[in-house]
Amino acid sequence: MYPDSMNRWKRYTALAVKRIILAPMEGVTDKVFRDVFFSLFGGVSEAFSPFISVAPTVRISRPHLKDLIPGPFSDQFRLVPQVLGREAQPILDLDGILWKLGFDEININLGCPSSTVTKKGKGAALLPDPENLSRMLKTIAESCRCALSLKVRLGMFCSSEILELIDAFNELPISEITLHPRTGIQQYSGSADLAAFRHLAGKLRTPLIYNGDIRTCEDLRILNRIFPTVRGWMVGRGLLMNPFLAQNFTGFPSPPAIPSEPWARARLFIDRFHEQYRAAKGKGGSSLGRTKAIAIMMLPSFQGGDSVAVRAGRASDYPAFSSLLDDFLGSKPAWKPEIRFKPMDRIKPFPELIAIAAVDESGVIGCSGGIPWNLSEDMAHFREITKGGAVIMGRRTFDSLPALLDDRITIVLSRCSSEADIAGPDGIGTRGRLTWNRGNGPWLCRTLQDAASLVVSLGHERAWICGGGQIYAQALDQCSSMIITRVSGIHQGDASFPEISDREWAAGESRTIGPGQRVQHYRARCLCEDGQ
Repeated sequence: MYPDSMNRWKRYTALAVKRIILAPMEGVTDKVFRDVFFSLFGGVSEAFSPFISVAPTVRISRPHLKDLIPGPFSDQFRLVPQVLGREAQPILDLDGILWKLGFDEININLGCPSSTVTKKGKGAALLPDPENLSRMLKTIAESCRCALSLKVRLGMFCSSEILELIDAFNELPISEITLHPRTGIQQYSGSADLAAFRHLAGKLRTPLIYNGDIRTCEDLRILNRIFPTVRGWMVGRGLLMNPFLAQNFTGFPSPPAIPSEPWARARLFIDRFHEQYRAAKGKGGSSLGRTKAIAIMMLPSFQGGDSVAVRAGRASDYPAFSSLLDDFLGSKPAWKPEIRFKPMDRIKPFPELIAIAAVDESGVIGCSGGIPWNLSEDMAHFREITKGGAVIMGRRTFDSLPALLDDRITIVLSRCSSEADIAGPDGIGTRGRLTWNRGNGPWLCRTLQDAASLVVSLGHERAWICGGGQIYAQALDQCSSMIITRVSGIHQGDASFPEISDREWAAGESRTIGPGQRVQHYRARCLCEDGQ
């Protein structure tokens, strides 16, 4: 952090519910960009510097650190230097220099997917070797003077790689982890894996920052609902496409004496960036290319701006580029509504999942496709809790029901590929007890993710997981809470509820509903604000 920026940053965090952080983008979010951005737009409390690459053969010199020199608006945000390396000692050498310069945090990049980085064994390429990475981080943590934070992906080649690092991350004194829920080989394609992020949020004790696919205020509202305990949001391309994003979401005021119209402020941003970049780099610098890159990201946010962005990219010199901006922005184009970015295509809402079950003292929940007890109080409790909502269950659990559940949306998880595998040509048929009627349900889904998406599309924000044992095992990591009826005694059975870990679940309210029946509520610890 710039030493003189602490008071301003504390004032900001008192206003904002959660921090919005400018992501490091190599060749884009350097000192010039930050100086211009923070002179015109508010709402962002922190910025990570583009990475400083270190190696045993590279001596850290002043040019390596020029991007960290305080600028005229450095008191408006907290700057965190980011380092890229594959060995502990060069990172510790840089840590000592940064500490003397007044910085109090260093961030190690373990997520960069660029081939120019990964082919050197840095960034995301470190994730497939958890033993070596854990050893390197432990060495750094034992000797570094700055607080240590990480920026990571799910893995380089597959999302399970990070699972091998959970214990190491939990044991080390890491201040924060910024997690982008994609793999390295994905680069930025496909969608961010929100289910994986939720799973890791329940396993990691270190505070998390979410990074990935944030383009609109609606994206931030959705993520805030899905991940209520996340410490903040890291945004990169979203702030280049819409530099008003953080300001609009947080309600943070604009800097004084700045035009309020988007077209006027966009033109001022582009002109200032070109002037300051040329002043910093000299006439021989690539000021036109860098300025065009900024404009091409921003112009499509205006009505009619897509074609202008294409023409701007083809401009051969700055006068031609500037003339094009004069013609377009001078016409005072309207800012496109947020629906332009189709946030629901990019970040799909995930409903709250709640497990509800009756479990005996040995963990049994079922026997031979049925329930090994007949407790009217528990059945009444189940009806009361789930009435009017959506329930998700497996095929065998559905078959055990005496009748189709009234006033509820019933979703059955089955390996059958379609209703045609079960129903007759008229759309109504029977296989076992699974009876289909396209008008009234139940609904068939192959995966829990499909079922969750269906719940949202049907207008519900939560769903109840009702069994059986395999479905509970699949869904529990994604459940926010559980309502368990504790049944006295030990019964014969062939289906059990997964073990409830005190480390992952916090017990809450408890009440008796009938003889030998006590309802116990649990909340996932990753969703408890105080972790208790």
